[in-house]
Amino acid sequence: MTTNVRAAHRTSRRRTPAQWYLLVSGVFVTLWGIAGFFVNSSFTSGVHAVHAPGNHGLILGVFATNGWHNVVALTLGGVALLLHGSSAAKGHAAGLGAGYLAFTVSTAMAGHFLLAGNLANDIVHVLLAVTGVGAAIVTRTSRAD
Repeated sequence: MTTNVRAAHRTSRRRTPAQWYLLVSGVFVTLWGIAGFFVNSSFTSGVHAVHAPGNHGLILGVFATNGWHNVVALTLGGVALLLHGSSAAKGHAAGLGAGYLAFTVSTAMAGHFLLAGNLANDIVHVLLAVTGVGAAIVTRTSRAD
């Protein structure tokens, strides 16, 4: 009987794909936001959003960043980490993924004004969008299903 209780406990504690998405993306985006402050901590906007005087503005020499981008990354990463254990993780993953997609589309159409960005950033945002929505799609609505 003890074995059945342990097995049931392990089964109920398994993370859903949406919870995994929120956990992994939350850690990644939070660390990315922290790293970004070491590269570019300026809060400039417009054409100077990436290459402010005295700042290189590129993480790993490829990904554009600035202070605004770093703050948004820390916020989104923190939110994902806070929500990863939620029973409503499916909706949160879908919402976060849709948000990344909307942001990428809007910056492709209107350009980057406050948040520094470039094609490399847009690719990461699309990957975060697709995996978020995908994780939500494959996550069952209820753990009891």
